[in-house]
Amino acid sequence: MDLYLEELERAIRSGELNVASESARGLANLKASVALTCSEASYLPERKISVKVVIEDRYISDISITLNLYPSMKFEDLKQLVLEKFEFPVQVQKWIAGKRLARDIDTLRSCGIRQDNDVLYLYLVSASSVGLNKEVLQTQHQRTHGFSETIPDAQLYTTGVQDLATGWQCPTCTLINEPTRPGCSVCGGSRPEEYIVPTGYELSNNERLRMEQEISFENLVIMERESNFRRHLAAEENDLIANADEFDCPVCFERIGAREGVMLRECLHTFCKECLQSQVLHAESAVVSCPHVDGSQLCLSVIQEREIKALVSDEVYQKHLTLSLTEAESRAPNSFHCQTPNCNGWCIYEDDVNTFNCSVCEKENCLTCKAIHEGISCRQYQNDVKYKAKNDIAAKRTQHKIEAMLRKGDAMKCPTCDIIVMKKDGCDWIRCTMCKTEICWVTKGPRWGPMGPDDISGGCQCGVDGKPCHPNCQNCH
Repeated sequence: MDLYLEELERAIRSGELNVASESARGLANLKASVALTCSEASYLPERKISVKVVIEDRYISDISITLNLYPSMKFEDLKQLVLEKFEFPVQVQKWIAGKRLARDIDTLRSCGIRQDNDVLYLYLVSASSVGLNKEVLQTQHQRTHGFSETIPDAQLYTTGVQDLATGWQCPTCTLINEPTRPGCSVCGGSRPEEYIVPTGYELSNNERLRMEQEISFENLVIMERESNFRRHLAAEENDLIANADEFDCPVCFERIGAREGVMLRECLHTFCKECLQSQVLHAESAVVSCPHVDGSQLCLSVIQEREIKALVSDEVYQKHLTLSLTEAESRAPNSFHCQTPNCNGWCIYEDDVNTFNCSVCEKENCLTCKAIHEGISCRQYQNDVKYKAKNDIAAKRTQHKIEAMLRKGDAMKCPTCDIIVMKKDGCDWIRCTMCKTEICWVTKGPRWGPMGPDDISGGCQCGVDGKPCHPNCQNCH
């Protein structure tokens, strides 16, 4: 077996492939246990490699720094370097390479760290778990003072602090940072608020470069904001926002080219124009919803009015406006539609208003009689309705409607002049439009006694001795 080993070593050194192959085959036949080691001289002249170091502990993770190191560097030397630069005690440093815990005698190369961007993991255990105290740490720091000069080829691309006594200590990871740095370069922790940059401190080259980069970045952010604002203004000038990229319409599944569809403003969902036009055309409500459906979830956003107007023809848009007005009228309290046939005019009235001058047909509507009777009083109109009801079918229908309202309590006769009055809304106090008598709606009688307002000798006497005039009184005074 020794002969095979000597022959294999000689063949490998001289580059004799066939001899090396035969020697290796002979060792394999003997099932020999063999370990091969290359001497350091066998490697090409070393160059520094850029190693990414990921630092973790029980509180932080995924914080990385970059070290320029030789692959032949041992981990015991690497621990001393980190102690010098970061003041992380050797005992708390646990280095992981290639999914295994590295030993102090191991080199970076032996653990697979051989080229740029290879990754090492440094896990920091607590000082108490390894029996460290303040005195031990100070002694250790004194022993390692000037250690970086013993490894001149190890370069650290992190803080660039000129002197460990200069700068501020991160309260999270204890790293000494440059005086002007606003946050820790390792863990990102904030600089202590009480820290003040020393008077007369001169910026290092790294600090100057960093501050120039920060100013440049801030300028870029400002420029990007201004650009975004200009694009926003440009988008506001257009009623429709076109899609930037191709997409499949979620309604018709057609492929829509760039800038051929529409992106809705409220929800940013995109559709083809034809599907949105159909959505508006067949909408049962004036509020047109976004047609997007995600499983069983409907989009709650709506198509804005300016988008509807830009999507459909003038004829369809007028129908949409008509539907909008109709819905608004039906939903509005105290609304009244003009009694002129085929007139679209309507209003929302206050409780103390008795007439509505329609701006569409220019007719005056009586809100008390719910009719148009220009030139005659409410009493004359109601008497005329009674007279015509004997022969006129329409008048008879009106008379029957008034009688039904009286029976249901939706109308009443004025206790003074006997014309029919109705309460539009609000409290139980009403005033006859004919004789101006103040009436209590719930008792169907006068509000005050014969002497008029404030005469509580008669009327409904609401509020006398703190009692309402009726159990259902809704404030008639």
